[in-house]
Amino acid sequence: MTRQTDRFKITYRDHEQGIRAAHFGRNLLILATLLGGSMCTHATTTAITNQPPPYAGWESSKDVPLPPRQAETRFFKAEITFTATTSNNVQMAFGTDTDKDGRLPAEETSATIGWDRGAWFILSGNLLQKFMCVPQDASTVTSRTLKMSVRFSADGTPLSLTFKDGSGNLLVFDGLEGVPPWMSPKLWDMAALTARGWDARDEQATLSFVLDGTQIILR
Repeated sequence: MTRQTDRFKITYRDHEQGIRAAHFGRNLLILATLLGGSMCTHATTTAITNQPPPYAGWESSKDVPLPPRQAETRFFKAEITFTATTSNNVQMAFGTDTDKDGRLPAEETSATIGWDRGAWFILSGNLLQKFMCVPQDASTVTSRTLKMSVRFSADGTPLSLTFKDGSGNLLVFDGLEGVPPWMSPKLWDMAALTARGWDARDEQATLSFVLDGTQIILR
């Protein structure tokens, strides 16, 4: 016959083991969350800030090499912030520096994104494909942000392409379906930030390759 005190001991021991298991599982969940978060946020980043042109209306441009892409990275992200008007043009071009002179001319450009006199645009390097997105407040002079994210496979094949504004709203470009083959980060090793127009632009940009983080939840 089991004594009353023995029953209490068995019940307490089971309860203690349950607490330890729950505590261990919670720690694993926190660790997995932290690891997943650190993988998502780890990136190699290049920042660009153009100097104001010496005279109003002059073009300002700056070429920079893209940050190195690690084997584990699965996202390329670009963000451009500037003062937008109905008369200026601010754009980021991507391509390959084939002659290794540290510059990205039109003939080496694969794709261009940005703002052109009241509308967002995406342009192919051969100038044959152009997609537009006109915001409702296109005529308002304001600071704007364009965020581009390209997700690609291990071999660099682009899988998805998204554009958002500074508020996180999705930007829809007329006629753009899927990912054009020329919007592929594996084709790029150089970028150029260019601004034109009489109004102040205050343009700056960041370019990043980001790891594809995985979060594990244990229950």
